[in-house]
Amino acid sequence: MLIYIIVGSVREGRTAIKVANWVQQATTELALKDIQTEIVDLKKWDLPLFAGSHPPATGIYDQPKQQQWADKIAQAQAFIFISPEYNHGYSPALKNALDYV
Repeated sequence: MLIYIIVGSVREGRTAIKVANWVQQATTELALKDIQTEIVDLKKWDLPLFAGSHPPATGIYDQPKQQQWADKIAQAQAFIFISPEYNHGYSPALKNALDYV
């Protein structure tokens, strides 16, 4: 089973990447044979603001980054989201990434 640890912060000096590294280390220390983790950093993906002409639910991805992101997300069986709290909600970068798919 592949679990993505998605870092939902793109700001400089972010703590979320440290937390993601800790989560990955903790899952490795559990030594579960059938579980693999990978950190997916939204800062490295640099997704532009979603402005697709088709709703993502249709599966029609008219932006190249959108198709790449959808292909990446489809590989995992589970997700752990690490995100700072902004006004009692998750980060705009994470919302945008979720809107893509």
